[in-house]
Amino acid sequence: MSYYLPLIIVCVSLALLWALGLLLSRASVNANHVRTSKIRGTEVSPGLHAVGLSDESIKEFNDLVSAKDVDKLSTFLALKKPSLIELDDYIDTLRRRFQQILEKPVKLATEIEKIAATSQLELGNPPSHYDFTLLNKTELRELMEYDPKKRRLINHEFISKFGDEDFMENFRVYCELVKDMPVTVLVGKDDNYRKQMEVFVTTGVALQGRKIPLQDRLSVLKFSQLREMAKELKLEQDFKRRADATQTLAEIPGSAILLAMLVNIDDIFMLKPEVIDVDAVKSEWSVISTYARLLCNSA
Repeated sequence: MSYYLPLIIVCVSLALLWALGLLLSRASVNANHVRTSKIRGTEVSPGLHAVGLSDESIKEFNDLVSAKDVDKLSTFLALKKPSLIELDDYIDTLRRRFQQILEKPVKLATEIEKIAATSQLELGNPPSHYDFTLLNKTELRELMEYDPKKRRLINHEFISKFGDEDFMENFRVYCELVKDMPVTVLVGKDDNYRKQMEVFVTTGVALQGRKIPLQDRLSVLKFSQLREMAKELKLEQDFKRRADATQTLAEIPGSAILLAMLVNIDDIFMLKPEVIDVDAVKSEWSVISTYARLLCNSA
């Protein structure tokens, strides 16, 4: 018996090692399966998986894609922020190639270098059903320059502040009117921007009517109207600057009454400047819209 003991020990050891290897292999397969399941998400259309969408949202997503409604799909993507696995992975691959061509971080590259790198970029094998040749050089370049790891500026707070579903249209109007200083404007009920102004009042981006300081309300009048108002109030100053006229008149009793006789006070709005990186918001929206275009034009 002692003669066979070493052989028995070797056989038992080999059996234990085989069993251990089998267990580890199965554990690895299970782990990979779990990891792959998490990575691949839920199939929302042939060849496309998503993470971050409920069953109801997946239906809405597919309805918008079928309708080829780029604008509404862009808004949907901004609100829901899903990860679209195959598209994200392919675009990340393109970004790495773009970086290799640049041979430097995007923020250190010149405009000419970035344009040249975009022109040299080969699209390779995109995910099936998605035609990246639809994108022009500007759209492709904005995709390449965008850093998906950066904090999203178009978040729920931003979207709510600028009017929910129409937030981007409203934001464009806001940018058109506001620079770095508060701006007071006269917007009648039939004015093209009246809808946006009422949204801005609701969300706190603007003030309306008597909530606006009198000096700012007076600024909606023409200079000639301000000077005429000064005469009505028996002021002897000959104003040369609008700012001097509005400041002085705001301190005189009766100016508010005269103003109300000239304009409807509720048609006066004052937009407040917000601390917003406008260029970054526009870049982010461009990327979202490009995704929507690719999805709506999928085969």
